[in-house]
Amino acid sequence: MPRLRTDPPTTDFTQKIQLTDLRRWGFLQPGHYAFTLTLYNPYTGAQSGQVSCELSMLEASGWLRLSYSVNETPYNYLIQLEAVASNLGRGVYFLFLCPLSGRRAKTLYWCQGALYFAHRAELGVKYETQYVAGIFGAVVPFYKRSIQAQRALERPHRKRWYAGKPTRWHQAALRALSRNAELFPSIMAAIRS
Repeated sequence: MPRLRTDPPTTDFTQKIQLTDLRRWGFLQPGHYAFTLTLYNPYTGAQSGQVSCELSMLEASGWLRLSYSVNETPYNYLIQLEAVASNLGRGVYFLFLCPLSGRRAKTLYWCQGALYFAHRAELGVKYETQYVAGIFGAVVPFYKRSIQAQRALERPHRKRWYAGKPTRWHQAALRALSRNAELFPSIMAAIRS
């Protein structure tokens, strides 16, 4: 008989509602919107449920109503959206107010056993790198930087050069790769010892 998972949840294995998705879909403009989010099991990739969403946006505020059921118990609640002035002096950006704690967040999480979408601190969810101990804590960001830089260089639609000079994103990707190449021997020596 298989055992239940005992490791703590990480943000990689939770369901999320992100403001960046709402912005990309064009829902952060003033108006009233209704849509459905499909949830997938992060371990198997199978569809695990749906959340009916109703979003109402004004110029300086808004709310998101979520309707779903967990173990045949229906949940229907509002999440307030708060407009915050940009530090660049150009307009505002929106943040969720956690329904459990009132904390501001750009992403609300739901993990197995939770009843509400909430701020990650309320659910006890951490980033995966927060659980990595010792020298391996330096290895995870090292590989993530390498993968991100490689993906940036492989994008076919991005210009690498403009007016005979390398573009800023191309320079940043090359700097990240060279920095990782310099750090690689010291990280490997620390792991071996």
